[in-house]
Amino acid sequence: MVFSQLLTQFFSNWSKTLVVSLLALFISACGFHLKGQLPIPQVLMTLKLASESGMPNFDQSLEKQLKLAKVSLLDENSTTDNDVLELKVLKITYTDRVLSTASNNDVTEKERRLKASYFIRNKTGKSLYGPRSVTVTRTLSNQDASDDTVLAYNNEQMLDMTDDLAKQLVSDLAYAPL
Repeated sequence: MVFSQLLTQFFSNWSKTLVVSLLALFISACGFHLKGQLPIPQVLMTLKLASESGMPNFDQSLEKQLKLAKVSLLDENSTTDNDVLELKVLKITYTDRVLSTASNNDVTEKERRLKASYFIRNKTGKSLYGPRSVTVTRTLSNQDASDDTVLAYNNEQMLDMTDDLAKQLVSDLAYAPL
């Protein structure tokens, strides 16, 4: 009799522990699926994109990020709907700042800051949100290597930075009070 009560109590506690553990696992796993996904305001779910960024890689990354956020992009010349807003991206700028130099004054490391400014406007051109800016910064090392190596490395870093910049811009759109 005592043995059966102990056995019942053991399985009762074990089943509660199992349920709580599975629930905790489920809740923690959900966080990974939600990471980085902010809801875009409904009014921005269909946009015209007008980019003067001067960087085709950024434009491609921005289109990709907008599509991942389930934003429908209309052709810039489309006149289908008067209520469709336009995302206007201005020319992307970047600045370099020397972080360290070698004994012969050759630059060995620099910081590159990439900045994109944008705004949301209606069909008449009136800005409804913005101008806003997003910025990414990256430390570029190996600047004292051969010219080909530095060029290849810096180009690769710029590609990564344009991707990050596009992600930040789309993330910033989620905060638009429209």
